[in-house]
Amino acid sequence: MENPFKVSVDKKEKHHKKLKFEDLLALTIAGFQVLLPYVIIFVCSLFLVLLFLTKIWIK
Repeated sequence: MENPFKVSVDKKEKHHKKLKFEDLLALTIAGFQVLLPYVIIFVCSLFLVLLFLTKIWIK
């Protein structure tokens, strides 16, 4: 009786597919979509702190 859990791998299946330009572009856009809100929040909060320090604190 053969092992039903044994997986045979052909030599053709061992080759990894190269990433195309469209795939890299999609990954880059996805990364920007994840990171950009945090960057915007950081820049806006930094702007508000500097605005507070220059206009109100140091008067």
